[in-house]
Amino acid sequence: MANKENKEFNSNKQKHEHQSKTKTEKENVCDCNEKCNCESEKETNVNNNSNDNLNNNANINNVNYLEVAQRIQAEFENYKRRNKDIEKVSYNNGIVNAVRSMLPVIDSFNQAIEGIKDENTLKGLNIIRNQIMAAFTSLGVKPIECVGKKFDPNFHNAVLAVEDSEYESGVVLEEFQQGFMLDDIIIRHSVVKINK
Repeated sequence: MANKENKEFNSNKQKHEHQSKTKTEKENVCDCNEKCNCESEKETNVNNNSNDNLNNNANINNVNYLEVAQRIQAEFENYKRRNKDIEKVSYNNGIVNAVRSMLPVIDSFNQAIEGIKDENTLKGLNIIRNQIMAAFTSLGVKPIECVGKKFDPNFHNAVLAVEDSEYESGVVLEEFQQGFMLDDIIIRHSVVKINK
């Protein structure tokens, strides 16, 4: 009896397996009515498309990161250039302020040199004045040339005008107070007498 039950069970099992195979085979039949792996190919295509999308997104992100990095680098270069400009302006402002504070000393030396008759004292004052002028030159400060030059209100301050037929009109005849400049910055205008 057990043998008969086993035969029936095996027979039912075989029928069931046959029906499963038929269902599976029907499912694997594609639109072209042939048995193939269309579904697995579709899944592979979907996976490939997903990978392509991920690769495209990664490439786009890489481009974005590259653009951001380039932008940051350009901003940093601009920052360094601006700081260099600010540093130069600050340095020049410091020199201008220091020289302006020294100008009364230079004026006093010039007045003393004109009024002193003792040669030794005069020699000592000239040495000190020349040292100060050498320090100015090392900082880039130079005196404004004016006597014999055409009057220029950008560099000269005319306080007196006379008529002298020996000179052209508008020529600087005498300097009362020496002017100084640093690069294109006027520290002090030359105070001058001009010809009308």
